[in-house]
Formats: sequence, structure tokens, C-alpha cells
Amino acid sequence: MRFSGKAAAYTVSSNTQLVVAVPVGATTGPISVTTLGGTESSTSFTVLPGALPVRLAPGAVLSRASALAARQTVELVFADQLVFGGAGGPAQYAVTVNGAAVTADSVAQPNATTVELGLPEGSFKAGDALEVSWSNLRGGNGASVSGKVGPVTAR
Repeated sequence: MRFSGKAAAYTVSSNTQLVVAVPVGATTGPISVTTLGGTESSTSFTVLPGALPVRLAPGAVLSRASALAARQTVELVFADQLVFGGAGGPAQYAVTVNGAAVTADSVAQPNATTVELGLPEGSFKAGDALEVSWSNLRGGNGASVSGKVGPVTAR
């Protein structure tokens, strides 16, 4: 999913509905969604300065993602809460670094909105592009949460 060409984090809430966090730096322009069947685009989306996140559907919406090379961690911060222990285990995450699959070593949930993935030492360096997808996490309302973010540039 992209807003004016800028990749956006999304959560699949059903077979017909996505929950999307508008990416920081998005500008007014088209929205595009790419599936196995191709890409569809809207005519226009308007970004309002200072607008707060909007909850479009139940589930946990991703607010921010970052990758820290010095710690070999990926941090996912959700706008909504996950239940305690709802972050699951490494098998619920798929990570790619510059297109190559990397298996997470660990998953930590330091608070209700944050998930930290530990990756094997040397998995990525500053400037690398990471993509992360997750499935079957448990949102604060008990709903299953799945989604994808990336690319995220490691710092």
C-alpha cells in the first residue's frame, strides 16, 4: 500500500478490509494497493497537516517502525494495544533485509503497544532496507492482527 508512492504500514482486518497508518511524510496524491492480481489506485487522497491517526477498523494499527543496526533489533510501535503476550513468537514474523529472508531470534513485548524483534548478529547494517510482516498477533480487543511494513531503512 502506498500514499503518493510512499510505503504505508497496514493491518489486514478481514478479507475485504485493511487498516492503514498514513506514513510520515505522505503528501496529497493517489493511494495504490498492490495484490497478486495487480495494482489499483485512487484518484486522490488529501493530507491534512497535524491530523491525528484515525481508527478505521478494529485491530492494532502500526504507528511506527524502526531498525537499529547497533542492537540488531526491529521495533514495531502500534497505535492500539496488543494483549499482554499478544506479540507471539518468532514464527509469527517474516523479516527480509535487502530482499533476503532473516529469521528473528526473539520477540519481546516491553509494553502494550511495542514489539521488539531480535535478529541474529550481523543480519543488517545502517542503510539496509528491512521489510517485516506479522500474522496472528492478538489485538487489545482480542482480534487477530496481521500486517506488513517496509521498507524501513536501518539506522
